Amino acid sequence: MTGLPDFIVIGSQKSGTSSLYASLAKHQNIVMANRSEVEYFSYDLRYSAGIDYYKSHFPANAPGIVVGEVSPGYMINELCAERMRQVLPKVKLIAVLRHPVDRAYSAWLMQVSKGSESLGFEKALSQNPIYLQHSLYGKQLRRYLKFYPREQICILFFEDLISNPHDLISQVLDFIGLDKNHNISLFKENTGGQPRFKIVTDFLSLMLNLKKNLLRSKYGKMIFSRWLDDVSRRIRNVIAELNRKGTSSSNTALSPELRMRLCSHFYKDILLLEETFNISAKEKWKMDQDGRGQ
Repeated sequence: MTGLPDFIVIGSQKSGTSSLYASLAKHQNIVMANRSEVEYFSYDLRYSAGIDYYKSHFPANAPGIVVGEVSPGYMINELCAERMRQVLPKVKLIAVLRHPVDRAYSAWLMQVSKGSESLGFEKALSQNPIYLQHSLYGKQLRRYLKFYPREQICILFFEDLISNPHDLISQVLDFIGLDKNHNISLFKENTGGQPRFKIVTDFLSLMLNLKKNLLRSKYGKMIFSRWLDDVSRRIRNVIAELNRKGTSSSNTALSPELRMRLCSHFYKDILLLEETFNISAKEKWKMDQDGRGQ
């Protein structure tokens, strides 16, 4: 009989969650969901499939085994916390947060590589506010406190995952009730980078538009079942990954003025995050008292 997760990495997107999934899967006492980003509680199509569909992603219960899931979309969707509480009241939640400007830039770069974004970063921000909204961690995580006690929520930082992965993984193991001593290495997955060939991103954009047009048609929703939707998304992601250059998603395209302006935009939410969870995000992200950051 399949079980349910003991812990869930709920986000944030573009903050090393795929790498954390791959790394934790190497632990002898951890079994991860059979895929990264199950996103059961965040996608209405999957949620409507019912609890048995969700359970099918996890192994049978076994003594001494801790079961986990990584779905970074859970931080974003406003319905997830309540939906999750109804099914998993005792689950432990882990959030990995990245400098909000860097996260927004990396998210934009990912959409460019997938062919679903053609605008430059600054113009894309004005046309699609989601890039900034998804970096409002204080607002997102505060929702979870309505349904879960503070002690069931662990907040970590992407910057620590990169600079000292051993200690961060130790924190995760300690939080989920396992011995924090380990020899797990960080497995880098879903790393960012500029697309190699524009013709590939144009093809991916064509695929995405075809899907959108199908869903608008009379029989589109019948054709695009949950299974086909998953398959098409995976195909696009694989092609986009192969088309990425082997470089990190550095934010060299940001002028100092734009970066400072964006840091100031996020400053109030960072204060909310710090006050709500008693953590020091400004120090981690090197922001001064005016909201300016490096």
